[in-house]
Amino acid sequence: MFVYLSKKVALPNEANIIKSLAWNQDEGWIACGGKDGLLKIIKLDPPTVVTPGQPPQSNLSMNQTLEGHHSDVTVVTWNEPFKKLSTSDKDGLIIVWILHRQMWLEEMINNRNKSTVADMKWTSDGQKICIAYEDGNVIMGSVEGNRIWGKDLPHQLTHLEWSPDSKVIVFGTPGGEVHIYDSNGNHLNPLNVKCLKDYRGASKNIACIAWYSGGRAKGLATDDFAAPSLCIAYECGRIQLMRHENDDHPILIESGMIVSTASWNNTGSILALSGSQQGIGGIVQFYTSLGIHVRTLTVPDSETVSSVSWEGTGLRLCLSVSSVIYFANIKPDYKWAFFNNTCVYAYMKQDRPDYCIVFWNTNTDERYIKYVKKLMNIAGCGDYCVLATKAEDSNTIWVLILCNAIGSPVDTKNINIEPLFVSMNKTHVVVCSSESIYVWQYRSQVSRLLSMDSTKRKIGRELGFNIDEQPDLNSIYDPNRFSKPTRAVQDPIACVTASDGFFLVGRVSGTVHKYTIPHVSLETRYVLKCRPQMINANCSATKLSIIDINGILTFYDTNAAGNLTGAKGSQLDIERKDVWDMKWSTDNPELIVIMEKTRMYVMMGNEVEDPVISSAYLCEFKDLEIKTILLDELFKTPDAPKPSEELVVTFETKSLKETREMVSNIDIVDAFNNVEKNPYPRLYKIVAEAALLKLNFDIAQKAFVKCDDYQGICYVNRVKKLDDPQKQKAEIAIYFKDFDEAEEIYKKIDRKDLALDMRVRSGDWVKVLQLVDQGVGNDELINIAYNNIGDYYAERFRWKSAASHYALAQNNESLAEAYYKIEDFDSLSKMIDILPEGSPLLENLGEKFQGVGLCEEAVQSYIRSGNVRAAVDCCVLLNQWNQAVELAEKHNFVQIEGLLSRYASVLMEENKTVEAIQLYRKANRNTEAAKILNNIAKDLSRSQASPIMMKKIYILAALEVDSYKKRILEAQITGTGTTAQTLDSLITSDINTMSDKTLDNPWRGAEAYHFYLMAQRQLYEGDYEAALKTSLRLSEYENILETRDIYSLIALAAYYSGYYKECSKALVKLENIQGQSEEDKEAYEELAVSIFSKNPPRDPKPRMVKCPGKNCANNVSDIVTNCSECGSNFPACMVSGRPIMEKNYVQCKTCKHKAIEDELKRIRVKFCPLCHAPMKLRNS
Repeated sequence: MFVYLSKKVALPNEANIIKSLAWNQDEGWIACGGKDGLLKIIKLDPPTVVTPGQPPQSNLSMNQTLEGHHSDVTVVTWNEPFKKLSTSDKDGLIIVWILHRQMWLEEMINNRNKSTVADMKWTSDGQKICIAYEDGNVIMGSVEGNRIWGKDLPHQLTHLEWSPDSKVIVFGTPGGEVHIYDSNGNHLNPLNVKCLKDYRGASKNIACIAWYSGGRAKGLATDDFAAPSLCIAYECGRIQLMRHENDDHPILIESGMIVSTASWNNTGSILALSGSQQGIGGIVQFYTSLGIHVRTLTVPDSETVSSVSWEGTGLRLCLSVSSVIYFANIKPDYKWAFFNNTCVYAYMKQDRPDYCIVFWNTNTDERYIKYVKKLMNIAGCGDYCVLATKAEDSNTIWVLILCNAIGSPVDTKNINIEPLFVSMNKTHVVVCSSESIYVWQYRSQVSRLLSMDSTKRKIGRELGFNIDEQPDLNSIYDPNRFSKPTRAVQDPIACVTASDGFFLVGRVSGTVHKYTIPHVSLETRYVLKCRPQMINANCSATKLSIIDINGILTFYDTNAAGNLTGAKGSQLDIERKDVWDMKWSTDNPELIVIMEKTRMYVMMGNEVEDPVISSAYLCEFKDLEIKTILLDELFKTPDAPKPSEELVVTFETKSLKETREMVSNIDIVDAFNNVEKNPYPRLYKIVAEAALLKLNFDIAQKAFVKCDDYQGICYVNRVKKLDDPQKQKAEIAIYFKDFDEAEEIYKKIDRKDLALDMRVRSGDWVKVLQLVDQGVGNDELINIAYNNIGDYYAERFRWKSAASHYALAQNNESLAEAYYKIEDFDSLSKMIDILPEGSPLLENLGEKFQGVGLCEEAVQSYIRSGNVRAAVDCCVLLNQWNQAVELAEKHNFVQIEGLLSRYASVLMEENKTVEAIQLYRKANRNTEAAKILNNIAKDLSRSQASPIMMKKIYILAALEVDSYKKRILEAQITGTGTTAQTLDSLITSDINTMSDKTLDNPWRGAEAYHFYLMAQRQLYEGDYEAALKTSLRLSEYENILETRDIYSLIALAAYYSGYYKECSKALVKLENIQGQSEEDKEAYEELAVSIFSKNPPRDPKPRMVKCPGKNCANNVSDIVTNCSECGSNFPACMVSGRPIMEKNYVQCKTCKHKAIEDELKRIRVKFCPLCHAPMKLRNS
């Protein structure tokens, strides 16, 4: 970073020494308290350019003196969320001020009249204020002015500070002790102060306690790897930086100055310490949050800097010296790099603990974002950039991430060398800590010629060595084995830069090491007269430019004879002050651009051009143009930046601007002669282009020769051969890409054909179509134009527009691709009939349809293309087995049967029975599906599964068998299959069902469980006689249901309905069940004795009805299921279970079972109770 004084504001009376200072972060108000009750609020407007060529000026937009205090104002603090100001004087008077109509007025006053206020601070949300008095009294108040609590602490107080989350308060005492309290005033523990451990001085007074309360601290307050945010500063110059109040490993700083106060910047990355240093006077030292000293600002003619405060943007700083307020401008060291027209920059969001890294293409304004934790450095060059981060799981490993221009990682490396300084060129990355160097050759033009042996290939690609050692080219860098110096080096590394073929390492003493690459070796040493902070080399490596820690720019001639032993070159007598950035021209070793405060200077040797007002950061310098980026503006709103037109500024050198003016105002020959006095390829290019416009081909040719532009020379020769000056003008207009002007010229000379040829060569196909409409060209050219326009839209993924133009061009292949991209499958399917049979595009269409699961269209495409096998494979892949089998049978593909069987076997082995059933159903193998369902039902019956589930499975199996029979019958009736095929199918069916007799009558299983469930329901409803009729049916299903379950149900129903004879029969059956234990048998016998000792085994008189059998006059009981005379079986009603003796029933068309119509009306249903298919009642 760089800092310099930019403005000062003096109070009217020199006796008004400023005691306190605070800059409002949100609104920009500055409150300063002084002697004898002086309190002023000023506001400084942002710097603006008032006069062109003059530096920006800042004016005071507010300057108000507040009256209310009568003694020295010692404490001022802002409540930023509520826009209030709290002040306190030496007498203990506290006033809260509020802004009303652009005037600051008193809102509240409090005077304890017992002690002086030592310190007071608002919480970060502005809801509470803590006031600490010197006698130890502490008062907590709310923003409304209410007292929350008050306590007398057992020690005197000098300072206090809130934690970022407002849960902890830190108090400082006159003896240098620091104590931690919670927000309710309860003492937690003393803070461990380590910075005074070996201090022998008499004074241990605390100068300041500053705790950064921004988003970073709130998100990472307890992270051991987070950057410190709590600063304990002592007047003696000892500083302790902590990550949180209980941090056992703080960062300790010996500043070497007398500290008056400290302040964090807006991001918590820089700490400013104000005070004085012996022999220098008033100074401000700047440290990073990791305790690294980055800059010292000296205030001239001052004894001490009493206070310091940051602006909300972090770009300005205000200092108080006696009765004067100084303002300093800050040029932060942003984490950024520029490469390949891409600006990569990093910033932290308040809601995230990691860095947001933006890859911003300055040409297209496209941005790509990625997030990286613990980012330390960024460098870029050529086509890549490198991100240096700290490993998440280790405190001694760092990671280098090589990324391209869109942020995609290309390669990563782990190193154990801390990347304090990172630089790179087009082939190498150089990383330096304070004592070690790591070189990574990430790119090589001869990598393919290297040995295939991995060990040999790795040698030289990564190299690590210590600064005081010679690099060993035969070593292989391993982060787990590389040993760093055990002792701190006496002369640590201060900066590094990489250039083509070498890199430079600057040390604190001023020694610069030059190493060659790719074969790393120490070539020479240069000795500077300063401590370098930034170093660069020109494109020819003949000069070095150095910016030291005080912002002084010097130059070093590397070719000059050295004055010191072992050193080469000498320092030049050129010096510039207050320089914070520099960039050498990539194509002129004498040109360099520097940034000096708010001015940009271009230097060529000892000559310095007139300055340009700018605060932009330098990106690149080539072709006499300087590309810069306004990073200060960019980082104000990094997540919503302005467009590149407002942030990227290009400046031209004086010679470039003057040459442009010369070619416009004087004769082209004189302009050429003037450029020869200051030859430069870019200037000759300007002269050549101006000569072309004036049709001076001789000067144009000479200028192209001077700038080594062979294509330009050929172009001039070609234009000179044209016989018509109008044609020459048209060609020159084409050269400058003014195609409309060229077309107008061709039209004036009635050469539309040349205009058409020009539009074709330039690729402006819309203009080509316009010219064709005017009578030039042919139909073939129209198709070419439409096709190219379609390609234009396709490249930009505007597929709908592309499809319309491909259709006009009759480009079916590209049209199909466009339809596919926009998912217009209706239009894509129409192309199947348009394309001729056998067209290769049909097979491509089939692949597209197959990819999205449209089997029918895919099969149609494959069939028309003649690839039947692909059609069958498509059906198999999309699980359309019925269609696959039909195609296989139609085209005699016998392999389909084997494939179907193998696939089903695999599914069964993997216990995917449901998938196997679906497979057989889709392949119209209904009997196979029914067999699997029956097997499932049998397995479930052994595990006492739910009867409802069993019934459903049997119904599904029966429906599959019925579907098979129906299909075979329809094939025979409609004639879709021959008689031989029908017989073959029937034989196959017999073979399939032979092994499973349950398929002979597929509905038996469903009937069994239907009657079983019905009987139990009737039994629980108390309809015992109906339950008996239903349960007697179950005796026909002993091969499906358990015998014990059947006859236990019959016995129960018979007992409760009074049919003891039927009950006796059922109990006899139960007693004689084979395989049962003797205990069960005895239990049945005892049950029979207990029943029939009271009730004789007789049935009540039955209700007799006439047998419905043909020519049968027998009367039968209404509970029997068949006639003993004629043998007629009485079907059961599926609703009630009773035998159907009359023709008052309806039959289900699906399962062919019957139900009494009155029973259906009674339960108010119109569907089959067994299969649940709809049933139409005769009288409904």
